Amino acid sequence: MYVYYRQHQAKQQKDTNQLVTQPQKIIQQQKMDQISILTYNVWFEDQNFDLRTVEILKIIEQKQATYVCLQEVTQRFMQHANNNQYIKQNYYITNNKRGWYGTVIFQKINPASVIQIPFPSGMERDLLYTITNVNGKELIIATSHLESLNNSKLRYEQLQISYKQFEQYQNVIMMGDFNFDGEENKQNLSDQYIDIWPFLRQETGNTMKQTSKFAAWRPDRIIMKKGGYLTPSLIEIVGDYDIPFFKDKEVHPDIVKTPSDHLGLYAVFTLQQ
Repeated sequence: MYVYYRQHQAKQQKDTNQLVTQPQKIIQQQKMDQISILTYNVWFEDQNFDLRTVEILKIIEQKQATYVCLQEVTQRFMQHANNNQYIKQNYYITNNKRGWYGTVIFQKINPASVIQIPFPSGMERDLLYTITNVNGKELIIATSHLESLNNSKLRYEQLQISYKQFEQYQNVIMMGDFNFDGEENKQNLSDQYIDIWPFLRQETGNTMKQTSKFAAWRPDRIIMKKGGYLTPSLIEIVGDYDIPFFKDKEVHPDIVKTPSDHLGLYAVFTLQQ
């Protein structure tokens, strides 16, 4: 099945058909009371890659989210995902351009559009989102991996491009690895959006653990545009456990023992009728 796919370049717009992988089990969409989402930076590093990926796919199956947004996705990861029976049966998968790594969206509802917008970036970062008709209204689910390292100006610019892109829409959820915390929160987070973790929870919600070089911090976010038909009701961290490979093993405290060097986020939103 094809969906309409638009790729935007600076001062240029190109419209093409882009294949989206269909699930094996297509369920007729009914009116929905809520949706759930999972966002996860799956970490492209080779360290225990296959063992870690197995655990991430288990988490996806356990949570059974309506939408799954992943970052740092490689072809190797997608080989695992495409061979996973639960994913094959239940999700439409965006076949957007990813370079050697990038983002992907899995969703249980047939998307009307898949849109990818390259950012100004030295790391091939972009904005990926789908438009889906849910209960008769357009719902935008977006993901990105904003510029890493000491690039606060680029991250700010990338977010401004995202906010501008969604001006025409009411119902927007954006998530992913935003790569900032602390002081950058104030300048980067638009007052038109709600940061779901502090909105619902009092804990810090760090999604990267402390190491000998870095303090624990919260680069991973789920934000929601105000004024739509979505109401956040739950958010929680996923993937905060050691993979079986490390059972009863003593290793250096900086060794990543979890399914990824990031922790994932799972959230539920109710839909106003």
